Amino acid sequence: MLKIQDLTFTYTRQEKPALSNINLDISPGKLVLLTGPSGSGKSTLVHCINGLAPQHYGGKLDGEIWIAGRETAGKTLWQISELTGTVFQNPNTQFFQLTVEDEIAFGLEHSGLDRQEIKKRIDKAIEDIEIESLRNRDIFTLSSGEKQKVALASIIAMDQPLLLLDEPTANLDIPSIHELKKLLAKLKNQGRTIIVSEHRLWYLRGLADQVIVIKDGQLIYDGKPEILNSSQFRNEIGLRIWAKPPKITDSEHNNLRQRTVLDVSRLSGGAGNKKDILNNVNFSFNAGECIAIMGHNGVGKTMFSRLLTGLQKESHGIIKINGTALKHKSRIGQIGCVTQQAEQQLFSDTVLGELLLNPKDNATEADKAKDILRQYGLIALKDRHPQTLSGGEKQRLAIAASIAMNNEIIILDEPTSGMDMKRMKMLAQEVKNLCSQGILVIIITHDIELVSLCCDKIAWMENGTVAKTLERDQYNELFIKLLKFDRTERHNDEMHGCLLK
Repeated sequence: MLKIQDLTFTYTRQEKPALSNINLDISPGKLVLLTGPSGSGKSTLVHCINGLAPQHYGGKLDGEIWIAGRETAGKTLWQISELTGTVFQNPNTQFFQLTVEDEIAFGLEHSGLDRQEIKKRIDKAIEDIEIESLRNRDIFTLSSGEKQKVALASIIAMDQPLLLLDEPTANLDIPSIHELKKLLAKLKNQGRTIIVSEHRLWYLRGLADQVIVIKDGQLIYDGKPEILNSSQFRNEIGLRIWAKPPKITDSEHNNLRQRTVLDVSRLSGGAGNKKDILNNVNFSFNAGECIAIMGHNGVGKTMFSRLLTGLQKESHGIIKINGTALKHKSRIGQIGCVTQQAEQQLFSDTVLGELLLNPKDNATEADKAKDILRQYGLIALKDRHPQTLSGGEKQRLAIAASIAMNNEIIILDEPTSGMDMKRMKMLAQEVKNLCSQGILVIIITHDIELVSLCCDKIAWMENGTVAKTLERDQYNELFIKLLKFDRTERHNDEMHGCLLK
């Protein structure tokens, strides 16, 4: 199905190749896990396969790529798209319509299919992904996880023989990840060839037929997934866990948590036609805490962060920072926030320059900025344009820029999207360091591995409010249970019971 011979790719204005001498042979009907450290070249390989490199990103490609017996050299992006469909890490980059059904229809209509066939494919894709309730929704009112599902439905409807998924679980909750696993198994059984570029590994255990590991642009492993059973191999490469997450250790900075820095009372708000996404939220955050905001896709986690930071005006309620009630405009700039789409927060033409843009104290020096870049493994990229970085590198840069602002409160919205185990552990340690300085860190996440490493408690959201607060010693066992759940109605009820009992 996919054959790659002597592939080398070098981006424009870069001397070192992003990929060097890659040779791969993937058989039809196989599900392949493509993994490796952040910035290793995984996304570049995906872009070479789907034609975006060099046709969109620019650069020099040497070697051959064959899909379904056809060489991609000399073919247009449209011709290549008939052979392979891609679901990107940030689904917003591939939407063209306003409603879910219209988005799924978009590619089909441009393929020249008749109306009856288009309707048939739309209905099947919606049924497969289980998004009937989203059919007539405005795409831009959906949560990030819901958007990911819509993007996947749009690609599945096109019925290409090769399917590429770039970090598909980055914004999905645990039940949705289990749904994705079932869907991938179904697509695999239909004979599709699937390549999943991923840092989260555990949900592909027992499903992946082949594992490809890229490091520093080199193919270092191509073979059976059993290699991931070796903790030594995973640790050497910096890969994530292949089974259940580690247990949480005790807090190291309890003495700093006596002062409330952020207090939320009766908070309600929303956007567009949904004015009540958040409903009567009450919560207090103390200095030096790391709080995880968790819950299923679409329950209002990201809206919570937008209301806290003042990016969205609340319809009701009071938000106090250090005891002072502030309206939404007054909160802007008071709380540092790294959003899910990190590339939308990068404005400079160099990585180093990103940390020197309007610092809060107007005195951030280049030496301090370099120290932060060094801490996040970005110093070697200080002269690169931020938009040429990998997804994981952009995420780390946005976090580094937020830290350079010296905010007393920092919100990280899905901060480990695109991060390997090594970088995730570094982020967890940095969160601990920030908390030890009395900084409040709020993490909106589905990443149970990150939570297990650094969070003190969970605020679990249901139906637009905080339904339950779980202390550190309450959720180790719960998370292990969540990993085992399939999303049936019975299991949903049982899982909700575990969370709320």
